[in-house]
Amino acid sequence: MGRIIDLKNWEGDELPDALRRTGGGGFLSTGYLADEPAVALVEDDETIQYVLTNRKRGVKVQGTDERSHSKPDSDHRTVVVVTDRRLLVLVGRDDGDDRTCIDLATVVGVEATAGRRSGELVVDRADGTTWAIPTGTDSLDAVAAYLREAAGAWRAVEESLATVTDGLSEATRRRSDGEDDRALSAVRETRDAAERARSRAAGFDRDRPGGALSERTEAVVAQRVALLGTIHVARAREAAETGDRLFRAGNYEGAREAFERACEAFNSALTEGEPRLDDPEGVRAERDRVARLVGDIDESPLPAALTADRAALAADDPADAAAHWETALSGYQDALAAVEGDGDALFRGEPDQLRDRITTVAESLTAARRTVAEEARRAGDWYADAEQYEVALAEFETAAEAFDAALGTARANYPDAVPHLEADIEALERRVARARAARDGEDHRPDRIEADDEPAYEVSATLGDVEAPTAIAEAIEPRAERSPDSTAERLARLDGAELTGVVGEALTAQGWETRAASPRTPFDLLATRSDERMGVIVSDSGVTTDLVAESAEVTGAAGTDGVALATNRTVPEAASRRARERGITLLDGESLAAAVDDRDLPLPAPVSEPR
Repeated sequence: MGRIIDLKNWEGDELPDALRRTGGGGFLSTGYLADEPAVALVEDDETIQYVLTNRKRGVKVQGTDERSHSKPDSDHRTVVVVTDRRLLVLVGRDDGDDRTCIDLATVVGVEATAGRRSGELVVDRADGTTWAIPTGTDSLDAVAAYLREAAGAWRAVEESLATVTDGLSEATRRRSDGEDDRALSAVRETRDAAERARSRAAGFDRDRPGGALSERTEAVVAQRVALLGTIHVARAREAAETGDRLFRAGNYEGAREAFERACEAFNSALTEGEPRLDDPEGVRAERDRVARLVGDIDESPLPAALTADRAALAADDPADAAAHWETALSGYQDALAAVEGDGDALFRGEPDQLRDRITTVAESLTAARRTVAEEARRAGDWYADAEQYEVALAEFETAAEAFDAALGTARANYPDAVPHLEADIEALERRVARARAARDGEDHRPDRIEADDEPAYEVSATLGDVEAPTAIAEAIEPRAERSPDSTAERLARLDGAELTGVVGEALTAQGWETRAASPRTPFDLLATRSDERMGVIVSDSGVTTDLVAESAEVTGAAGTDGVALATNRTVPEAASRRARERGITLLDGESLAAAVDDRDLPLPAPVSEPR
C-alpha cells in the first residue's frame, strides 16, 4: 500500500518521517531511503506540496523502445516528492538510491487511477517516457489536478520566458555591434512576453504555498530590467558626449538637443532599470548635471544670439535674415547688460567684443531691412508703371514698414545710416502720392522714376559683407562643468595619491566609511557601509580588461565582500562589460566628476600646477 501526504494540510510539529528519515527497516517495518533523507534534496527555491510513498512497488518507466521497473531493496521504500517546481522520484537501495528529477515544465500529461486499496499516478513527459507511480488513493485526484495545473503553468511561463531570453540575446548582440537603438527596441519588444509570464506565475502561486514559478520569472525579468538600464545609460552617455562636443564647437542649439536626449535616456534608465542599476545615485547625478546644462543654456542669452547670428549669415532671404539678426541683436544686448551688471550668466563674453558684435549685427539688421524695403519699392515701381496701382500701393506699404523698422534700428545703433534711410522714406512717400493720384485719376507730376521691366526681388541693399561671430564664440567662458578647466579635466590631472583622496571623499559623501588600506592588501582604500565591506582599487591611468580580471581575482581579500575600481578616465566599453560580468563596481571619471560636482567636494591642485 502507499500513502499521499498533503503538506498544505500537515499539522505535525515535524516533517513526515518519509521526508526526514533514512535507514533500513526492522522485522515488522520498512525503512526509508539509504543515502540521505528526501528533504535534503529539496532546494531552497522550491516548496514541497505532496509526498507520495509506496513500500515495495517502486516505479515503472515506459519508453519508446524499452520498459523498466525500479524497485526498492527489501529494507527501503519509494518516496516521490512533489514540489512547486518538480517531482523527485526516489527509490531506496542499499548500494545507493535511484534518483530522478522530473521538471514540471517537461510534464505533458497526468492521469490518476484509483483501485479498491491502492492507486496509481501516471506522468507523461515531453521526452516520450511515461512514469507510473503506485501510491495511495486518498488525495490522488488532488495530486493529479495540481500537477496538471502546475505543469501547464510552467510550460506557458517557460514559453514566454524563452521569447524574453531570445530578445535579450538579440539585444546583447546589437549592443556588441554598437547598435544601442536597435538593442533597446529588441528589449522593449519582450515586454508583453515578460508580463504574460509574470501574470501566469502570480496566478498559479496564489493557490498554494510556494513561489518557485514567480522566482523563476522574476530572475529573467531582472535580466531584462538590468539590460534596459544598461542600454539607456549607454545611450544617455553617448548623447551627453555629443552635447559636449557640439557645445565646444559653439553649436549650442545642437548641444541643448543632445543634452535633452541624454536627460530623457537617463530618466528612462531610472524609471525602467533603477532596481538593477549598479549605481543609481551616480546615474541620477549624471542626469542632474546635463539637466542643469539645458537650463543654463536656456537662461543664457548668448547661445541663442550666436545661433541666430549664424542662421542670419546662412539665410538667402533678406526677410529671414532680418528676423535672425533681430534675435541676435537682442541676445547680444542682454548678454552685454549681464556682463556689465556682473550678472550670474553661464556664458560671459568679453564686453568689447560684444559691443563690436552689436554694432555689426545692428548694421546687418539695418541693411537686411533696407534690402526688404528696396525689393518691395522696386516691385511697387514696376506695378505702378503697369498701371496696377492697388498692387503697387500694397508693395509700397511693405516697403514703408521695412524702411521704418530699419530707421528705428539705425537711430538706436547705426546713426550713419539714418540720413540715407530718411531720404529713402521721403522718396517712397512721393511714389505713394503719385500712385494714389494716378489711381484716383488726379493730375500728378509727369516726372516719374523709370521701373525695371519686372520686379527685381533679388535686389540687395546690404551695406557690406559680414563675418561670422567667431571671436565671441571663442571667448565664451562656461562654468567649471563645461569650461576647459572642467571637473573631469581637473580630475584627470590628479596623481594616484590625490585621486585616492578624492575617491575617499566621494564615497564618504555617499554614506561609506573609508580608510586607507594596508600595503599588504591589494587595495588602496577599504570602504564599509552597514554589513558590506568593499575593497577599492584606484587607477589614475584608466581601467583595462586586464585590470578588471586582476581585480576579480582579489575579491574577498582583506575580508571584503566586493571590489570597486575607481579612475579619473573614461572606461572602454569592453572593460565596462567585463566588470559587469565579474561583479566589479566601476566609478569612472565622468561619474566621479558628477559626484564631486553634486556634493560640491573640493579638489586638490594637481602636482603639475602651482599651489
